[in-house]
Amino acid sequence: MYNLFIIAKDLDEESKIAMEALRSFLDIDTNFSERRCRKVQPIAMATYQENLPSHYNRNYHDTRVAQALSVFAQHARGPLFDDYIQILIQDCDQLWQSGRQMCETLSLTGNPCTQPLHKGGTVDGPIKEPEQDDK
Repeated sequence: MYNLFIIAKDLDEESKIAMEALRSFLDIDTNFSERRCRKVQPIAMATYQENLPSHYNRNYHDTRVAQALSVFAQHARGPLFDDYIQILIQDCDQLWQSGRQMCETLSLTGNPCTQPLHKGGTVDGPIKEPEQDDK
């Protein structure tokens, strides 16, 4: 029995498919977690996107990610919770990095740049041009 149900050794392809189906029916916690996390993920993402400015800095982004994670944590449950947290963080980062990043370089007057991310300014500081040999 152990070899049949747990190890699933020496089974033909049809039996392996049947065993996987049986496992999925019996794995109630994972099924519930999957459905719950899938339902809450768009709600948490909508929380992140609500009233977003066209461009914003990392600090604002991190604050919005924390709000989205808070909404997600209030409603999502189960063993897939951590996996979906990572997906939510990746989705928020992807949205921010797809043209919404603000330049965070300080101007000559010491004030932060208010423009979208541009050449000469990055989230980590100014872009350094590669040094060229004048030989």
